[in-house]
Amino acid sequence: MKMKKYKWGIVAALAVITSVVAATLALIPPPTKAQEPEWKRETKLQVDDVYFLAGEDDNTEDNLIPIITTLYLTNAQWNSSGNVKIVAYLLRTNPNIAVDKSTVEIGVILGSTTKEAGVQMILPGLNTPYDVDFLIFENDLLVLRGQGNIEVVQIRAGGSIYNYVQINKYADFKQVSDIT
Repeated sequence: MKMKKYKWGIVAALAVITSVVAATLALIPPPTKAQEPEWKRETKLQVDDVYFLAGEDDNTEDNLIPIITTLYLTNAQWNSSGNVKIVAYLLRTNPNIAVDKSTVEIGVILGSTTKEAGVQMILPGLNTPYDVDFLIFENDLLVLRGQGNIEVVQIRAGGSIYNYVQINKYADFKQVSDIT
């Protein structure tokens, strides 16, 4: 008889412990975005606009033209982004061979903000179309890819020479990976 009471006591204690654990788990709120690991946070980067500017050709013999590209990156989420980096390639249109590469570390973009990023490249010649490829990484994961086509055209006016960027195809960006 004493053994039966002892067994029922253990069963009752286990039932109470199980109820307490279940109630505790039910009362714990789900993790917030700040508590999630960095790789699991959802951020949505987008490129709002791209501008190309042809710099001055200091050396007329080699026709190397500096190109300054400005991208406006927006983080459309409330959460801050991860570490953002832009890699830009300047490619001959045919064959598809890279003639310049530039990497710019942007860092973290706060939530619901836009950051300006400047990428500089050297165009090796005038009046020749070049593709421009932009690869945008967040925490070393490729998330956006953009591609456009430009050409630097030289204009002579009033005894002066001006270089301007002719955009043959605007840079079009597409999402490559989703961080979620």
